[in-house]
Amino acid sequence: MTHDGNLMKLLQLRTEEDPGLERWLKNQHYMSPEIVNKLIAVLGKELLQRLLENIRDTSWFAIIADKTTDIAKLEQLSISIRWVRKTYEVNEDFVGLIHVPYITAATLTDAIKDVLIRCQLRLSQCRGQAYDGASNMMGRLRGVATQIQVTEAAVIPVHCLSHCLNLCLQDAARKCQPIRNALNIVMDICQLIKFSPKRSFVFLTCKDGLPIPGTALVEIMGAISRVSHDDCGCRAGGILAILERFDTFFGLKFAHLVFGATEQTSIALQGKDTTVQEAVLLAWQNLLCADKEMALPLSNFYSTMVVHSNNYASEAVLPRYKRIPHCLDDGSEPHRFTNPKEYYRV
Repeated sequence: MTHDGNLMKLLQLRTEEDPGLERWLKNQHYMSPEIVNKLIAVLGKELLQRLLENIRDTSWFAIIADKTTDIAKLEQLSISIRWVRKTYEVNEDFVGLIHVPYITAATLTDAIKDVLIRCQLRLSQCRGQAYDGASNMMGRLRGVATQIQVTEAAVIPVHCLSHCLNLCLQDAARKCQPIRNALNIVMDICQLIKFSPKRSFVFLTCKDGLPIPGTALVEIMGAISRVSHDDCGCRAGGILAILERFDTFFGLKFAHLVFGATEQTSIALQGKDTTVQEAVLLAWQNLLCADKEMALPLSNFYSTMVVHSNNYASEAVLPRYKRIPHCLDDGSEPHRFTNPKEYYRV
């Protein structure tokens, strides 16, 4: 363990309260990485046992589980317990991150039951289970929720409310072409910059040094396109061409306006004290308020975007008109917009 590491610095801070700890650090006994890792594991188990003692004192609890892939490309299952103290204080505590070889419903079900057994929590006391909407978690025939209910029928499954909102936003975004295309560009930019320390550093430096924050993407894509002569340079050049179009700029700004309002709703839905009834009411009230607040900005939104886009985006134009093939033409003329403002207003 290095003397400049976070753990050593924290231990040195505690020496002011415990002189024995200072002598222990000076002797350098039991400070090898293997011993330190074992000590951390022992402390973690002790804290977990104290937490589980409080959970066992309650009559009921609920399971919250979600699967994810870590940076090493290993499938992990995160398990938390939601419980209520005798003082009616709601708690959601993380109890384990379990490596699973497969993400099938049977494997995940066995992993959850194994964690409950290790924590000495009886499934008969469980009254709720919350997952995302994946088929292996919430499948009606063989999902994790269904398999657990076969063992204990009182364990009511609940689809994560924040995930429900996320699915609604995805469906709505796909119906709006400017937002859909803009979000796809954002994903491409993240993949291009995030996984390269060099490009990440150049991006942060460029972003902080520009007077207009929005031009950072244009500048960094141009720099990568000029410097890189590989596939990344080609991708950056293509992204740069798309970023300089007005419809991309419009889609990014409009997505920020809409998703900025729904972000508050998402935060409210993730509150540990929020009940199902309160979640529905919060979502309804927040979205109604957001609709009223956006009514005035939307009336002048296009004009504002035209002014701001003059810094680095092209002029707003109508999309190219495509003639319907004769085999599909029913004789009716599709609607043609007379100007870009009318098109973007829709």
